[in-house]
Amino acid sequence: MNSANDTKRLSHDTAPHCSTVIPSQVTEISVEKIRYPELFYTTGVSPTSAVAVYPILVSRENDGTFTIIDGCKRFASMSSTQANVQCLVADNDLTSLACMFLRITLNISRTLSLPEKVLFVKWLHTHCDESLYMSVVSKPPFILKECREIERIASITPELLALIDRTALEISVAQDFLVLEEQSRDAIRELFTALQFSRSTQRELIDWLPEIAYTKKTTVRDLIGSPEVATIISHQSLNAPQKVQKIRDHFFAFRYPKLMTVKEEWLALARKINPLPSRCQFIPSEAFERNRLEIKLTVTKHEEIELLLEKLKNIPSEQWDKLIYPAIERC
Repeated sequence: MNSANDTKRLSHDTAPHCSTVIPSQVTEISVEKIRYPELFYTTGVSPTSAVAVYPILVSRENDGTFTIIDGCKRFASMSSTQANVQCLVADNDLTSLACMFLRITLNISRTLSLPEKVLFVKWLHTHCDESLYMSVVSKPPFILKECREIERIASITPELLALIDRTALEISVAQDFLVLEEQSRDAIRELFTALQFSRSTQRELIDWLPEIAYTKKTTVRDLIGSPEVATIISHQSLNAPQKVQKIRDHFFAFRYPKLMTVKEEWLALARKINPLPSRCQFIPSEAFERNRLEIKLTVTKHEEIELLLEKLKNIPSEQWDKLIYPAIERC
């Protein structure tokens, strides 16, 4: 493989095209001389038909070995039973950048795993000019919004790919996760692996936990490993979403103690004055950000409406004010 100009970014003029660089002549090569590319690949077994029909595309290295450009799964399937495999050897003039670009373009006609998308997008963003980069990631299987989130990630680590592969970490919070110190990352990784947290909750916990740990002069690992959290995770009668909500509420109370106090007082008042809890529900704005109260009524016949409205009308105005303006007295 020619390493000249490898430091340059690829453009439409310098990027390889499959029709001009893939030869038609098949060559048998010893499996001992073939190695996998550094870019991410999966080693699942290919269908037998694919193994039989399509040779592996490789590039020749200066030391006489060959690096796979396309066909990692086929090679994994054949290398355990064959001493030699059929290969197509790409043009010797291809740079290492061109080989990697070719590998990506040959693989984006299929469904990509999320870790593959992460590595492909990061490589393209680093090694292609803006025009070439956008021409690739603006079309399926890529989603441009997802690509923008991937661009923010400063470094791709095996740890990060493993989390993404298990869908335990959302792409949009990956950069914030990597900024944490190692012990905190390890603890949060274990928590996110144990339960499936939503994107917003992941973002909140990554933000809250270091701040709580600092305030309480403890560590993120000790917070996550506390008896309270362990009890929630191991609770037999709670389902996974309920456990996630309880863990969020647990850390929310640490992060916003004053707001939690207001919330508990508000809930106590709402329960006290609710005329018919099975039919009437009081709903405040999220985190009491607005002076607003929603009332949800559930009825099965029109007479119930009159009864509920009559009972609501009899609630004193000062109690309504406490429900609608919960933080006024604390300002």
